[in-house]
Amino acid sequence: MATEPRIPNDIRDLDYQDITGFVTRDDPTSHPTDTGGYADVFIGSYNKGDGERMKVRCFYNSGCFGAKLLKVAIKVFRIPLRNEKVEQYLIRETAVWSRLHHPNILRFLGLADDLGRHGVPALISPWCNNGTVMEYLKDRPLDDRFRLILGIADGVQYLHDDDVIHGNLKPSNILISHEGLPLLGGFSRSHLLNYRGFTTRPNGTCRYQAPELFEEEARYTKASDVYAFGMTCSEIWTGLPPFAGYTQDASIILQVWKGARPACSSPCSEETSLLWKLLERCWMKEPEERWPIGIVRHELGKLVETFRELEKVGRLPIFGVL
Repeated sequence: MATEPRIPNDIRDLDYQDITGFVTRDDPTSHPTDTGGYADVFIGSYNKGDGERMKVRCFYNSGCFGAKLLKVAIKVFRIPLRNEKVEQYLIRETAVWSRLHHPNILRFLGLADDLGRHGVPALISPWCNNGTVMEYLKDRPLDDRFRLILGIADGVQYLHDDDVIHGNLKPSNILISHEGLPLLGGFSRSHLLNYRGFTTRPNGTCRYQAPELFEEEARYTKASDVYAFGMTCSEIWTGLPPFAGYTQDASIILQVWKGARPACSSPCSEETSLLWKLLERCWMKEPEERWPIGIVRHELGKLVETFRELEKVGRLPIFGVL
């Protein structure tokens, strides 16, 4: 019987680009631009240089990639001392993120030893001036939300086709590129199926977590990603987070266990009604009852054609907007 491959125990055994010395923080004295559960994010610049080693291939169309100086996000672990647990976090995130190449995935540029804390390298990715998907929509309320949902579905399908579980899908982990493309990021809780060494217990944001993740010995799965996708899309479509009336995690978990889900507004547009029926298949209580993301993406594509037909007869005044 074949043994499952295992992720390395040493970061140096991974295949990534070492860009130490080529990235600088724009303002070394500034506070973080963003903070997460265990890391801070700073803005910097990546001087790609002229050598082959430093050329960053333009995988998706982005004008900023053509310049020699690239604006980047510098993710720094917030730790008092270097320890084995933090190193494992770094190894797992690098092992997953460095292998991903898709137009709807935030690109991983490499690691920089000189920008981390206590010898733990910083993770470098392109800086997205448009911010997260909800920040983007706040500034552009008339943008085509359905287009964004399609792009997110494409990104999740790419991950699942490659047997990658995202594990922390939510609006704050979806950034918007210079051209308005949704980019999946936040791979700190992701893992590769059929690989040993990924033992992260579910510990994400309750509003987007599937009910089975609140159980003992729970593990992230493709089905739990689909649930989170459905919750994320409901927020993108309506502008309201799931269970917006609850602020405490315990209250949200109780509502999830009772079977509560985001409600479709009444009355609602025909467009919203059709989308909601699809989202309901994403957040079914039992994981095996949820559609795989490939079917979800296929059905979303069919909805595009339906919406176009409704537009032709004047039943959708503005495509993609409530």
